Amino acid sequence: MTRTLARKLAPVDLFDIEMALNVAASPDGATIASIVARADPMTDAFGHRLWLVGRDGTNLRKVDLPGEPALCRWSPDGSLLVVVSGQDGAQLLRVGHDTTKIAHLPEVPAAMAVSRDGRRLALRINVAEEKVTVALPDRPAGAKPSEPAFYTERVDWRLDGVGVQDSYAQVFALDLGSGALEQLTFGQTPSGYYSEGLAWSADGGSILFVSQLRADWHKDPFDTDILALHVATRGITSLTSRHGVDMDPKLSPDGGWIAWRGFDDNGEFHGNPALHLMRADGTGSQVLAEVGQGIGTHVWADDGQGLYITYVRDAAHRLAFVDMQGKVTEIASGLAQAGAFEIEPYIVASAALAAVPGGVVAILATATDPCQLVEIARDGTQRGLTQMNPQLRDMDLGRTESVAFVSSDGTALQTWVTYPPRHDPAHACPVIVQIHGGPSAAYGGHFSWRIQRYAADGFIVVAPNYRGSLGTDMAFYQRAEHWVFPDLEYDDVMAALDAVGGLTRIDQNRLYVSGQSAGGLMSAWVIGKTDRFAAAVVCAPVINYISHFLTHDLYSSYVGRYFAKLPWEDFAGHWARSPLSLVANVTTPTLIIQGDRDSRTPMSEGLQLYHALKLRDVDSALLILPGSFHVTTRPMQIIEEHQHMVRWFQHHEKSDNSQQEG
Repeated sequence: MTRTLARKLAPVDLFDIEMALNVAASPDGATIASIVARADPMTDAFGHRLWLVGRDGTNLRKVDLPGEPALCRWSPDGSLLVVVSGQDGAQLLRVGHDTTKIAHLPEVPAAMAVSRDGRRLALRINVAEEKVTVALPDRPAGAKPSEPAFYTERVDWRLDGVGVQDSYAQVFALDLGSGALEQLTFGQTPSGYYSEGLAWSADGGSILFVSQLRADWHKDPFDTDILALHVATRGITSLTSRHGVDMDPKLSPDGGWIAWRGFDDNGEFHGNPALHLMRADGTGSQVLAEVGQGIGTHVWADDGQGLYITYVRDAAHRLAFVDMQGKVTEIASGLAQAGAFEIEPYIVASAALAAVPGGVVAILATATDPCQLVEIARDGTQRGLTQMNPQLRDMDLGRTESVAFVSSDGTALQTWVTYPPRHDPAHACPVIVQIHGGPSAAYGGHFSWRIQRYAADGFIVVAPNYRGSLGTDMAFYQRAEHWVFPDLEYDDVMAALDAVGGLTRIDQNRLYVSGQSAGGLMSAWVIGKTDRFAAAVVCAPVINYISHFLTHDLYSSYVGRYFAKLPWEDFAGHWARSPLSLVANVTTPTLIIQGDRDSRTPMSEGLQLYHALKLRDVDSALLILPGSFHVTTRPMQIIEEHQHMVRWFQHHEKSDNSQQEG
């Protein structure tokens, strides 16, 4: 009898994968709520749905809501699950056996917290700033109306994934009984990357949030504080004052302590948040725990005897328990990235955690399973709550392993390698070197739709964590004058490829390189240094640091961090680190991919490379993704982009094994 082989992952399988984005546990731990994302072919978007599951893994219920859930929080007594659903602005819903509407909100809040008496919500909602207008002459009758001009004086006037920023995040309080909404802050209240966190004081008299009180806040986005907003008077008291980032205040179960994350701003490109502790009145501030890496999440244990924290070390996303004396005990690894449906295997320091009696509920991932809800006890014991993607168990997926290697200067590093299904080491396979972005990001060993699709098409995928990647020795990230990117990272990437070549046969005529964002920059840099690769795909790159510095959305935060000087102060320094400076060396056939709404690495960056290669008669192509920001988020566009990449690779191979280093 002939055994039927399991099928390989197909492009359409993207629409069957479900990813939990967060977790929220009822106070007794009996019920876990999670917002789960899944690609919807009818809307060409990632739709969201609320799942409820018992802590014992039973009673799984998928809740139908008006609109799509975005935030969910339990009341302290467990009697109420409050859900924000995006529909006609946003609906605030009470979810139980039935779903009822509490209030209508102007838009989906950035953050939400329930008061300890369960009567009020604190919300951060964007409120449009007053627009500047000028008098215009009357239009003739029947004249076609024109779109009004956009006028701004803001430094942070646009943000990738958002577009034009014409509002500020304000703090509101909402009465859960009446649905009445009251705005408590006004004016310019910055809320950028380091504004995470919202919490009530134990007595309900204050709301803790993160912002800046300085009038010139826009000049220094790396200086935020924990602020206490006194609800009755609307007065604001700063509980922290150091120069640096303070964020995500969380009150202990007994209400006596505030734990938060933060770091001193030493002008480094990549900060390492530590875990801090102070009394609820702001006194007694201390560093409770540092792990040599940035701590990305912290939650109080249900008994208040310590906190659970997450961080990345050695290419693994880790969970640890910190007691009140600061002792750190690692208890698990393999946590999934929270809050996003990623098609590449990125790992970040933050994670979705919810405290339950004796432990936490978390989202874990493996190389063949992108998402599973798991309860992890304080001693590290794990118990699965639900399997979200059982269909993947019946597929023939590529095997992923970690490979240690040493770079040209002796630095010990690590790369992930994924082999095609049923890989024969004696058979020479084509190889794609997939370079992660950041550059202060990292790849993990968990499931990746993109990499598994490459494997299904017969490619070995090498995904190196080069120096300075999250979880490596962070001494690489010194002040701008001591840290140069890209430089030795090129040697790291090539050493990773050579290390894999020592483990299995690779087809030297079919070597390919690709990357997105900082990985796109590195891909362009690589083909300027060597003609070893048969083809390249450069996605959303930085090509010219001089033009990029003054056109991307985060330009003000780069001052003195990525470069020691501004472009007009050090033109040569910016040019020397730009892949465009190497374009005369490039002979590798190159596909450039750009989103036309990308403001992180604007489309002008990719166009410079494309036009330069065309002028030099290098085989090249341009793929523009309409409506796409820096990261493609439309499922069909993700599939189309990937199919173009595979086609580009499959249509290019070298005719011999000659390799010339540039």
